[in-house]
Amino acid sequence: MATTAVTPETVLPAPAPAKVGLLPILIAVLLAVVVALGAVVGVGFWFVHSGRLAKLMPAAPGGAAVAEKAHPAETAPDDLPPTHVLALEPLVVNLSDPGGRAYLRATISLRLQDEPKSEGKKAEKPEGGAKGEKVETPANLSLRDTTLAVLSSQTSEQLLAAGGIDALKKHLRQVYALQNVDQHVIDVYVTDFLVQRG
Repeated sequence: MATTAVTPETVLPAPAPAKVGLLPILIAVLLAVVVALGAVVGVGFWFVHSGRLAKLMPAAPGGAAVAEKAHPAETAPDDLPPTHVLALEPLVVNLSDPGGRAYLRATISLRLQDEPKSEGKKAEKPEGGAKGEKVETPANLSLRDTTLAVLSSQTSEQLLAAGGIDALKKHLRQVYALQNVDQHVIDVYVTDFLVQRG
């Protein structure tokens, strides 16, 4: 009997080289392209919406006018009069609906032009009120009174119609200009608005 010597080559066959298919490589490349494209789009979106793109690009012949229209407050702050915002307390009024069964709850803020400061005139501070208590000036009370009168003259149909709030804001500005000449109302902001019908 002949014996053969056992060697590692005779017992185990040599492993075949691992084959990597084309599909996993294609998926990995495609995934990398999608991630890179998403990053480029995200950075571009941020540059456009933050205004940094306009700063990086050289001004085109019509570019300066476009930049001024996009950010008027940044381009000419000296041209605008100094203003402040007066937030009126929330208002609840009965509306002029037939039957009187509708009411409006609204919170309105007004952008007012600051009064020019003169050297001889001291700032008027209302007297009275405990420490930390808010005391209304006659001018602010007059604006609140005018606002209540205008709101209570509206109907729920007028307010709930398309463009009803915009029409109300325009009407308020007109009435303020007529009745509150000592206060120059630049804009009206409606921050809370609810009409309830009964």
